[in-house]
Amino acid sequence: MLCQARLDASETLRHMIMRGIKKKPILRKTLFIVATLFALTGCGLNRTTNSAPQFRATSDGSMELQFPAGWYENKEKHPYDLQYLSPGQQMVVGVFVFKKEDLASDRTPRELLQTQIEDIKSKRKNFQVLEEETVAQYGGKKLTTVAYTGDKGTSKYCYRFTLIEFHNNPGLLVIALQTAFPSSWSKDKPILDEIIKSARVKAKHRLPPKPHTDGGTQNPLE
Repeated sequence: MLCQARLDASETLRHMIMRGIKKKPILRKTLFIVATLFALTGCGLNRTTNSAPQFRATSDGSMELQFPAGWYENKEKHPYDLQYLSPGQQMVVGVFVFKKEDLASDRTPRELLQTQIEDIKSKRKNFQVLEEETVAQYGGKKLTTVAYTGDKGTSKYCYRFTLIEFHNNPGLLVIALQTAFPSSWSKDKPILDEIIKSARVKAKHRLPPKPHTDGGTQNPLE
């Protein structure tokens, strides 16, 4: 079970997080992935499970995802803007929300995704591509997705990263990290797909569409 794959953050990592990185929110979030991915302090999580599929919003209320019945939120302290676990902790979904205006002017959303990938790669052994990168348009979103496998301790896991960009709020960037076991990847992947596809901007954060000169609307991500 994933709760058995706890990661004991070293004193060095704790000091790195506390020392100066508060000034760099993107780097802080990246480093915290290391300390919490599959740590899931979690066999004793204070949980309230979904009795039916339900949308759950990120901590800043900017966007939400729909999780299946039986999934529950990790209510312990963690760096994600939203983190949900499947029954038995066989799958985990962690979400980070970024604002494009907070990125350096020469930094692209794709580079932000690559930073997250490289950080996990540096902490895993035998980090290999499971599924090549794909870019798809779905339900008013641009989804850039790539999956890897990697060894942590005595176990191997699947790590799937997705950059979500919204047509109705181009300034909102979401990176989702989904994890599962290789032995159940073919069964779990469709479930993880549906969670990503359900992503939507909360109503108060949606921007009105910009009209074309011909009266139509334009997709800001095209």
